[in-house]
Amino acid sequence: MQETGRFVRDQGEGEDLMSAARQWLDPVLVILRQHPGRALGIALLGALAAGGHASGFQIMGDYLLTDRGWEPWRYSALFILGGLFGIVGNPAAGRFGDRYGRRMVGFLVLAAFPLFMYVFYHSDGWMIPATWIPGVFLLSGGATVIRAFSTELFPTGSRGTATGWLMLLETGGAALALAAVTRLTPEGESVVPAVTLLVFLTLGAALAVLLLPETANLELEEISAAKQPPPAP
Repeated sequence: MQETGRFVRDQGEGEDLMSAARQWLDPVLVILRQHPGRALGIALLGALAAGGHASGFQIMGDYLLTDRGWEPWRYSALFILGGLFGIVGNPAAGRFGDRYGRRMVGFLVLAAFPLFMYVFYHSDGWMIPATWIPGVFLLSGGATVIRAFSTELFPTGSRGTATGWLMLLETGGAALALAAVTRLTPEGESVVPAVTLLVFLTLGAALAVLLLPETANLELEEISAAKQPPPAP
């Protein structure tokens, strides 16, 4: 497709692609240069958490229908009714994070997630909903804490970029983990061994949380001021 005439006149022909690439990459390079430790911490946190969450949840429907022989209506009922309780983890994690700190709450919800998923994939009967509901709680709670870190750790002018950086790493982490499930599962075999291994990626994310500074109970202006790079000598 051709660019509009106004764009060509304003930007000049032949440089629009490079200009667009620089406009996308320059803000990311800014946070990598000015806040390398925090940008790396967010990258590890997002990629590892998304990989573990995707492994545990995105294959769950196929597992219940294929391995456990569930009827579709049973899975739908679990997803709808159980999810109503599980999604409470979103506001609950935010509230607990405000009171007790992002790092502690983030560590707990991310470290506990693979334990419930392991039991889920190795149980039957009533234990399936009994572990699925807290699994949703922990997943949504972990996502809340991660989103808070991705914005609060960076100055106001870079928070949108930091959120985009997080989403990029989350997408990559989830895609690689799901590809790993396929690679680790022989044809015709159950996905359970691969899934119950990869869900422990969130344990790595829990450890990554401990590498980040606490941001709870601080004003955004105070956080921003504390993150400015030191003046050049």
